[in-house]
Amino acid sequence: MDGGAGYLSLTYVSADLAMPYPVVAASVTGTVTGVLTVAGGDIAVSATKPVGDVPWTLQGTLLEGLTLDLVDAAGSFTSTAIAVPSDAVRNGLPTATTISAASMTGSGY
Repeated sequence: MDGGAGYLSLTYVSADLAMPYPVVAASVTGTVTGVLTVAGGDIAVSATKPVGDVPWTLQGTLLEGLTLDLVDAAGSFTSTAIAVPSDAVRNGLPTATTISAASMTGSGY
């Protein structure tokens, strides 16, 4: 998979929510899922809110391996005032990195 920079999308969005009337943010429960694409990498994401005072739980899993061109990526996040030095690769910055698997879980949102 190409690690192209500059793209963010959310696709395949699905929601299964319960919203009792009157709708109040604290009473919404259920799950929202989708695929988040960042820099060419697809990440399956979900947000789940159980009943009660339990906070939302967010989960994400990289669907396929991803190779990032680190020089291009670093350059895309900085302005010319703090640009990546032209000799960065020669001095040890890897030209690319491959992420073969990744997952995360967070709660309290």
